[in-house]
Amino acid sequence: MYGPSHSSGTLKSADNSTTLTDSHEILEQWKEHFSTLLNHPSTAAGDDVPQQPEQPWMAVPPTYQEFSVALSRLEPRKALGPHLELIQAGSETLVSRVLTECINSRIFLNKSSISLEDTFLGMKRIGSLSIHNGSDFMVYFKWRKMSSEVEECTEKFRLKSAYALVQEMETKKSFSLETFGIIDHESHENVYSRIYDDEIKALKNEEFLFSHHSFSIFPLSGEIWPHGHADITVVFEPDLAMTHTAKAYCDVTGREKRLPLLMTAVGLGPKIALNMTSLDTDYICLSATHCYQVVAKNIGLIPGTIHYIPSEVRCGGTISCSPETHHLNPEELGTFILTFSTSVHGKFKEDILFTIIESSEIIELHFLGKTVSPTLTFDVKFIDIGEVAFGFPTDVSLKMQNLSVVPVDFKLSVLGDGFEPSLTYKEYGALKIKPSLPVKPREFTVQPKEGVMEPYSCVKVMITLIPNVVHSHEVVLKAEIRDSQSGPVLVPITYAVKFPEILCYPSDINIRFCFINYPYTRSLVLENVSLTPGFFYIVPQQVTSFTSMTVSTPCIQGILKPKSKMKIPLTIMTNQLGKQSVSMSMIVFGEDKPKVICNLVCNGQGPVVSVDPHQLNFGEVRLLEEVSMELTLTNDSPVPADFMASIGKTKSPWKTSPQKGVLYAEESITLQITVELYDTGTFTDFVQIQVHNSRTLIVNMSAVGIGTSLVVEPPISPEYKLGALFT
Repeated sequence: MYGPSHSSGTLKSADNSTTLTDSHEILEQWKEHFSTLLNHPSTAAGDDVPQQPEQPWMAVPPTYQEFSVALSRLEPRKALGPHLELIQAGSETLVSRVLTECINSRIFLNKSSISLEDTFLGMKRIGSLSIHNGSDFMVYFKWRKMSSEVEECTEKFRLKSAYALVQEMETKKSFSLETFGIIDHESHENVYSRIYDDEIKALKNEEFLFSHHSFSIFPLSGEIWPHGHADITVVFEPDLAMTHTAKAYCDVTGREKRLPLLMTAVGLGPKIALNMTSLDTDYICLSATHCYQVVAKNIGLIPGTIHYIPSEVRCGGTISCSPETHHLNPEELGTFILTFSTSVHGKFKEDILFTIIESSEIIELHFLGKTVSPTLTFDVKFIDIGEVAFGFPTDVSLKMQNLSVVPVDFKLSVLGDGFEPSLTYKEYGALKIKPSLPVKPREFTVQPKEGVMEPYSCVKVMITLIPNVVHSHEVVLKAEIRDSQSGPVLVPITYAVKFPEILCYPSDINIRFCFINYPYTRSLVLENVSLTPGFFYIVPQQVTSFTSMTVSTPCIQGILKPKSKMKIPLTIMTNQLGKQSVSMSMIVFGEDKPKVICNLVCNGQGPVVSVDPHQLNFGEVRLLEEVSMELTLTNDSPVPADFMASIGKTKSPWKTSPQKGVLYAEESITLQITVELYDTGTFTDFVQIQVHNSRTLIVNMSAVGIGTSLVVEPPISPEYKLGALFT
């Protein structure tokens, strides 16, 4: 177990949120830490390796005891070289020179290279060779990776330097780990020092025995008796479909140099083939989606996996494959469905790639053909709408057909049309404030404007013309196919816009006598003498407090069919006396400004009131007695009359009641005229009746006073009856 032998601090989780107390969690935290620490790209390679401090102990000669131990570890009859010298053992210097002559024993491999037959992935191939010992001694052998001890020492030194660099980095990191509370400096030092020591110890014992991902040698070590041999088995188990090469070195006692063995073999992947190498689609429709079936078969002896490789399509379209992968056993079939679509016109050639995953072998399928554009047609070559009325919608229908085997995404428009919305007569009539007409109206509406037509289908196209300009014109219906390089389909459209001619009569209306505030009815006749319908609008009169004559009609707008008439009722009324006049104007939809269609004149007059009798003669009136007579006022007009009655003289014995009132149309009212005389004699006066907006009526009155001005109660005149008296 790595780590300190005693607890010297606390250990926290990687996110520094909790303190770890469980031994299993602590071990997992250390494992994660050093896995991150040691498994990262090395910075020791190249020219950036920092200069390490010199190690003087490496230059110190070995001691006598070290030399003796080294000699004892030598294998029997291992060549040591022609000279052996030991210098300076402790305080005494020992020099020993051993002179010997060493020769290589007759030990050899029966073959220096071995080539094994091609082998499928997942299978094994076995080869054999032998090591022959022609000497009189027993020898020992080991199969190693490297050709000499010098290479092994170099590799050990490299690894040791790398471990030392890691140790130095961990030393620098200790303070940061302690600052963030992950682990204290002492505990961290104990851990990485222990790991470093273990790695160095393992490195010292490293023998660099042969190992390879595809080749194996059995046995890796052994002994050979004198004049005997050892059989060696080489096993080839490929993991990739490729040519594999490896070298092993037999380190055997009795030979100064290691015996090399070259091993070569070829790894074979699964054998999968397609049922075709090229696919010629001939003619296909532009932007259409086409599906093709490709069959893959495993013709080898082992299972394999074939996978579709997506790639960029050169012709600007799309290619997809479903499914993308098939795992096939020997003699098994797998079907791929290729889906292809392109929006580029003309010939195309694509390379569709598959790969056998186990061997990385690429299988190509050449895909070629030619695209043609979809076709749209109409059931007519041109459209002649003829004469149309201004502002009146006209509908024209035609059929559009898709003769292609693919859906067509189309768009319809009218070339030469304007961009401002057109006005229909209904829209114009519904607006209280009449707008001006568009300068460049969009007169055509096409339904449907765009859409997708299924193969071999037919669509009814409705064209609505709302003319807002008087002219003879020719436009073009344009049918475009989206994502297609083919040209549009064009259908000419001709039409002529006609403006209606509407007459009005009579052009003058004269009312000789017109009672004030009394409505008079007259009528106008509008006649459309043209062959096209028209929409008229009678401009309403602007009425203010100063307006003396008004003209109104319940029918201010409407449609006049060709060669038809319409009677327009009028209501005329004046509120002033005398001659009044007003003009009526009308706009025919499409005209820039209104025009006068009729002049109206009237002579305003007030109500007609008569009185009966025309004079009042009270005759003889006894003094101090009230005598009454009646006057009858009659309104002979259809309008009400306001009147005011008064006595002519200021101090008059006559009185009238009521003094004012309203006399409604065709109504009569009675006025009471009362006289009371205080003197005898003849008295005269008159009643003045003033009628608003009419003439003033005068009624003369006369009376003769008789009797006395003395009043006796009870009255004794002309006689006073005393009744029966007793004497």
